[in-house]
Amino acid sequence: RYEMFARHHVPWLQSKYDLSDMHLIEIGCGTGCSTLAFGQVAKAVDCFELSEASVAIARARLAYWGIESVNFHLELFDEK
Repeated sequence: RYEMFARHHVPWLQSKYDLSDMHLIEIGCGTGCSTLAFGQVAKAVDCFELSEASVAIARARLAYWGIESVNFHLELFDEK
């Protein structure tokens, strides 16, 4: 899944928007495959996930790759 995001989704988004200066919100980040791809190019990413186990895996994945611009929230996203 990471490869799909890194090779297809992120480059397509970057062709439309400059992600390097954006603060992204990811709802339902799971184990962080897409989060890693976004974290490598975006200024910051806020991830909302309900599964503590998934967030633990995502944190480990991002730590392995040295990504520090991601914040995790163990709660439902509420735009208010």
